[in-house]
Amino acid sequence: QIKKAPEDIQPLLVKYTCATCHNVDKKFVGPSYEDISKRGYKPKQIIELIANPKPSNWPTFVPMVGIKNIAKADAKLIANWIVSLNSK
Repeated sequence: QIKKAPEDIQPLLVKYTCATCHNVDKKFVGPSYEDISKRGYKPKQIIELIANPKPSNWPTFVPMVGIKNIAKADAKLIANWIVSLNSK
C-alpha cells in the first residue's frame, strides 16, 4: 500500500510531476519524502533543491531534473510538508 500525501499536498505533487519519482514512505526513482525529511533540510533549502537539484546529495538515485515552473507558494507548501515529516 502506497502512503498518500495530505489532500492539500497530493494534487501539487501530481501537478508538478513530483509523484512520478517520489513516494511518501518508499524509495522509488527518487528518495521517499520521509527520507528527504530525515536529512534535516530547512524549507528554503528544499525549495532551492526543487528548482536546482544536487544529484551528489543522493548519488544512488537517478539524477533529478529541476522543476523551474513551480509556483513559489506551492513549493513552500510542499517543502513545509516534507520538513514536517521528520517530526512525526
